[in-house]
Amino acid sequence: MNNDINNLSLDTLAASLSYAMGIEAPEKASQPCKALNEYVDKMFGGNKADRIFMYNPDAIAEWIYEKYPELMTEAKKYTDIEIPFCTVMPSVTPVCFGTMYTGAQPVVHGIRKYEKPVITIDTIFDALIRAGKKPVIVAETNCSLSKIYLERDMDYFIYDTIEEVNAKAAEIIVEDKYDFVVVYNGNYDHYMHKFGPEGLKPLTELKANSAAFGEFSVLVSKYWKNHNTLVGFAMDHGCHEIDGESGGHGLDMPEDLNIVHMYKAYPANESKKVYINTGASVVKTEKDMPYPRLCAHRGFNSVAPENSMPAFGAAVALGAEEIEFDIWSTSDGVIVSCHDNTLDRVSTGSGKITEHTHDELMSLDFGVKFGEKYKGLKIVTFEEILKKFAGRVIMNIHVKIWDTAAEDDKMEDIVSLIRKYGCAEYVYFMSGNDDKVRKIKEYAPDINVCLGAGKNAWGIVDRAITLGAKKVQLFKPYFNQEMIDKAHENGIICNVFWSDDPEEARKFREMGIDTILTNDYLNIYNALNG
Repeated sequence: MNNDINNLSLDTLAASLSYAMGIEAPEKASQPCKALNEYVDKMFGGNKADRIFMYNPDAIAEWIYEKYPELMTEAKKYTDIEIPFCTVMPSVTPVCFGTMYTGAQPVVHGIRKYEKPVITIDTIFDALIRAGKKPVIVAETNCSLSKIYLERDMDYFIYDTIEEVNAKAAEIIVEDKYDFVVVYNGNYDHYMHKFGPEGLKPLTELKANSAAFGEFSVLVSKYWKNHNTLVGFAMDHGCHEIDGESGGHGLDMPEDLNIVHMYKAYPANESKKVYINTGASVVKTEKDMPYPRLCAHRGFNSVAPENSMPAFGAAVALGAEEIEFDIWSTSDGVIVSCHDNTLDRVSTGSGKITEHTHDELMSLDFGVKFGEKYKGLKIVTFEEILKKFAGRVIMNIHVKIWDTAAEDDKMEDIVSLIRKYGCAEYVYFMSGNDDKVRKIKEYAPDINVCLGAGKNAWGIVDRAITLGAKKVQLFKPYFNQEMIDKAHENGIICNVFWSDDPEEARKFREMGIDTILTNDYLNIYNALNG
């Protein structure tokens, strides 16, 4: 363990981040960190960053970082430069984050103990706004970063759980509309205070922080490939063990003051060379995407309203191989996504979707019933989904236009939109009606069709063989091992609708299910991937 205090002060960071983006530093900021400035110049060839993504875990000390390198593998994998900083005193979260994004010492920015008032001096967020940039903070409820930088003309997304925070951060990367993104994760700090810096649970969360940073880095390199981007793994302070084997911080000692930040730059030209530069085609096709898979049913609908862009974006950003959604036609012929055929459960409207015009549907709120934070969310069209996610994920499209004449009339429009966005190889249709499956195959013989349970769930495999369907969507509990084995013997892929229970999902995998539909993507993903 290093018993010396690092020489480089954390108050140099704000000016360096400002330098990286080519904007004026906050008014009270100290001089920039020379090493970070030189790295940015080298990587961007003298140009500036268009995007900065700052991942802010809490309380990860330099000595923890050095003692447990195997837990930091993912973070190190996406790091070019490590910079040892000395944080500020007292080494508590609001004080240190206050310095990180103002560049000022505590006596200047005004927070000198564990309290969370809104900082009133100039900050990097103010500097970004003056320069016409769009900053955003994504953080946990009541944490320092959710409090001390409020009251700016910028966006804040505050959630109760780490899962919601990270899902939103991933969605933000996919959306690619913010220039400076700050994401806070306090999970290591939370358990460190309970079980000590080296307890099993906090070290598990340390690994989770490293993995989250790795996932965000992959997403940034993929979805921000047209930008010069700087990504940082930047904690606020360190920690030490106190009596009773719990953890603490706030003292003038190396354990609490010494931290190591990690950074990596993604030049735009380099990203274009690494990733496929053919529009949205950034994942394997339906034919080539390996199994087993997880399909986010109605998107990641446990954190955002079902069949919505936030739900789809969160699922795609977190790596779901498939998303599932349902489509209908409005009375004026616009294809929209909604699970129910009526509006009452999911919106502020009532009646059937097919009896309303698109403009009428757009006047309704499709988010407020999920929660106030989604108030004002509008219904999404099929074309909007394709435009955003074509080629970025496999789409399980449930065709739900019950009226046969209307479906015949609209299938041509549906297929035309798929071809317009070049994603015929990234989608498949799902229907539980045998006649509809035949008609869909006539309209688009090159697009896979999945047969749903319909009125004969136990006979689904035999029906699929007769129809020539390449997939079946088994409906629990109306299937068994014999049906799965028979499907596989006939070259038929087996989906199952659905599982949100980790134990059940593991059982389905053991039975040979190829794709599990789930409403709780992250929970089931974690269960199936250790």
